[in-house]
Amino acid sequence: MSSRTAFRPTDIPGVRLEDRVVLSGGAGGAMGGSVLLRNVRTPSRVVRPARPSVSSLVDVAFDSFQEQFRQVRSTYLASVQAGTATDADRKAFNDYVAQRVDLLAQQVTNSMLVYPKGSSRGNDGSSVLPLMVARIKGDASTDAETGRQTTTLKSSLTSSTPAPGASETTIALASMAQDDAVEASRVSTINGVTIVRNGYFGASRKKG
Repeated sequence: MSSRTAFRPTDIPGVRLEDRVVLSGGAGGAMGGSVLLRNVRTPSRVVRPARPSVSSLVDVAFDSFQEQFRQVRSTYLASVQAGTATDADRKAFNDYVAQRVDLLAQQVTNSMLVYPKGSSRGNDGSSVLPLMVARIKGDASTDAETGRQTTTLKSSLTSSTPAPGASETTIALASMAQDDAVEASRVSTINGVTIVRNGYFGASRKKG
């Protein structure tokens, strides 16, 4: 039995066809196995970018805060060193700090929204997110029973702002204290993110 060949109209001027391989007839007229076609384009696979982790988003938010805070602080401290700063300048700086800290808290909240509602609550049913936000932008508080004072990033920064006429030593020590407060808040917030991710925080419920 003679094999069949494909018809290739190569004599048509200006016409170029795809290179293809046809199926050949086998014994008893059965068709042969499938043959791959050349020059056939398939849609490329869409690769979605990996979602950044919550910890990395929080880190970026704190990096941005620290950079802007230091820029504004250097402007204020320059006037303190020059002896031209006033109480109004100190108030304006602290007002900026309060607003910038509030923006940082909103950015942290936005980063945490990737977690489902159930995973952001402790074993006692309370949500950890408001606690994390309060430690950033809240006011300092004192426990009535123990007398223990709880500071926040906002209270630490505003209370340590050097007053007009401050010495070089006071300025240097206050700046170091503020930088440490920012880093402590960063670590505390990232620790909170890790706790939420692991789904464990708060007192365990008693079985009974």
